[in-house]
Amino acid sequence: MKKLLSFIVLALFGASLTGWAADTDTQQAGRRMHAKKNFLASLNLTDAQKKDMARLKLENGKQAIELRAKAETSKLELRHLLMADAPDQAAIAKKMSEAAAREAELRMNKVDGWFAINKMLTPDQQKVWKQALRAGTLRAAKGNRDGMQDGAGRPGRMGMRQEHRRMAPPGQPAAPLPGNQ
Repeated sequence: MKKLLSFIVLALFGASLTGWAADTDTQQAGRRMHAKKNFLASLNLTDAQKKDMARLKLENGKQAIELRAKAETSKLELRHLLMADAPDQAAIAKKMSEAAAREAELRMNKVDGWFAINKMLTPDQQKVWKQALRAGTLRAAKGNRDGMQDGAGRPGRMGMRQEHRRMAPPGQPAAPLPGNQ
């Protein structure tokens, strides 16, 4: 009876934590949306600028999806090379370079988008835009969608060892990394 009561209490506690976490996520999403609306209102965009910005967002978004897919594919292929029975160091190095190049392309897509938006703004709007970038307003409005994982705006990173451990099948320890046997 005590076990049943303990189980029920723990289940209710877990359910309440899940609800609290969902509320927190919803609140954060609301704050991000509010920050973005305030920021866009402060730019005083013309209808033509809004239309151009929406077009640019669509084009950049499509390109970002393609680039992320290529980057993830490179990472997946790298994991496969690392898990081989006889890992080929040259192939691993080549695939690591390819994965890094894909990540750089993804970052450049963001930079290109920034410059494209900056070109369509008036000098006064550019000042507001740059102030928002310095203050982190745009990052806060965007959330963590772009791989930004920490509060400092640095891309979240998972070391090779942690990445390797994550690849192990459930219930089995990861094989040692090449060169660490």
